[in-house]
Amino acid sequence: MREAAAAAAMQYGCSASASRLVSGNLDLYGKLESVLAEFVGKEDALVFSSGYAANTGIIQSVAGSGDVILSDELNHASIVDGCRLSRADKKLFRHNDADHLERTLKRCSEYRKRLIVVEGVYSLDGDVAPLAEIVELAARYDSAVMVDEAHSIGVLGDTGRGACEFHGVTDRVDIVMGTFR
Repeated sequence: MREAAAAAAMQYGCSASASRLVSGNLDLYGKLESVLAEFVGKEDALVFSSGYAANTGIIQSVAGSGDVILSDELNHASIVDGCRLSRADKKLFRHNDADHLERTLKRCSEYRKRLIVVEGVYSLDGDVAPLAEIVELAARYDSAVMVDEAHSIGVLGDTGRGACEFHGVTDRVDIVMGTFR
């Protein structure tokens, strides 16, 4: 272990000291992202410095003016901030209420894109999102789905891959966010 740590320190240094934007990209990032993508069953992954940075960065990258974000009313503040930063219209639906989500989706047909954002497990009360119902609605109303798995990876699913695995909908969820905590 000591030899491997010493070799890595010689090759990469002790720290990048800043973000990838400032310090550049190491091949380690790509390797880590490939492993993470395979773990959650997605084509690719992108590592951010925090869950907050991931949610705000992802949401404003995939939704903007002319789009609508449908957000569970109990979503984490990082999701709320990402929605605000995106410049997309925002619609809240009642917590874990698929019927209310559907009624809200029916009123959003004029938007260019629709993004449904939920947490796999809600940090405030530990509820699990009804992802099977949500992905069905997303397919019916031509919407994308983002699931914040920060509190469900390592906890739910047969192999700890989160709420998407637990509900058997990994291949029907467009964006999965997770953290290392």
